Amino acid sequence: GSIVSGNLVENNTATGYYYTKGGGIYVNNGGVVNGNTVRNTTVDGYGGGIYADGGGVLDGNLVYGNLANSGGGIGTYDNTVVSNNIVHDNTAFNQPWDGGGAGGGIIINDGGTVIGNTVYNNSANYGGGGIKVASGLVKNNIVTGNTAKSGGGISGSYCEVSNNIVIGNTATNSDGGGMYLSGGITNANIVMDNAAINGGGIFIGVSSYSSSDTLIISNTVSANTITSDGQGAGIYFKEYPTYHGEASI
Repeated sequence: GSIVSGNLVENNTATGYYYTKGGGIYVNNGGVVNGNTVRNTTVDGYGGGIYADGGGVLDGNLVYGNLANSGGGIGTYDNTVVSNNIVHDNTAFNQPWDGGGAGGGIIINDGGTVIGNTVYNNSANYGGGGIKVASGLVKNNIVTGNTAKSGGGISGSYCEVSNNIVIGNTATNSDGGGMYLSGGITNANIVMDNAAINGGGIFIGVSSYSSSDTLIISNTVSANTITSDGQGAGIYFKEYPTYHGEASI
């Protein structure tokens, strides 16, 4: 596969529609993207700094100051590994024609692994200020100072979220200051000093759309806050009436 390594990529713009991808770097059908600095790039679609699909590895990149409809820093599809990157001060806005605004730092769609990254000071108009994941593994990341409407630090569905440090993130207008999750496993995370209306530390919402059993185990959840007459400063588990699985805390 292709190798994109050691480049400085800056001040590029990709305009068009929401399907436009990769303001700085776009790699499809696998490959390795490592050791690049990608900054101050903009795309109307996905992956303001880097976008990859069809697998592959994004490792050891510095990604900052980028803008996208979703995945302000990094966007991926189809089982890509995103590892050991520094991703900061990126933004996921939403275009008027598309309900984007997810994954201010990183967005992962259709499986993948997010491991060992430092993700801070990113913002998303909708969900997942730091990291947004639809199916996959989120492990050993440091996620701090990110903001979103919901899931200030991490927003995920059908995923495992383990051994992350999630500190000082904010859900500005909804739930899950540290994490907003639907289904899956939430294990051995440190979740501190986050804020939201409901679920200052961790918000878990399960329904018929997340039919797998939900586990919330061995986490350290401390000094989180809620506002506006919310519920669950540490952990708020919300089971919707249509849900028929089981949950364990």
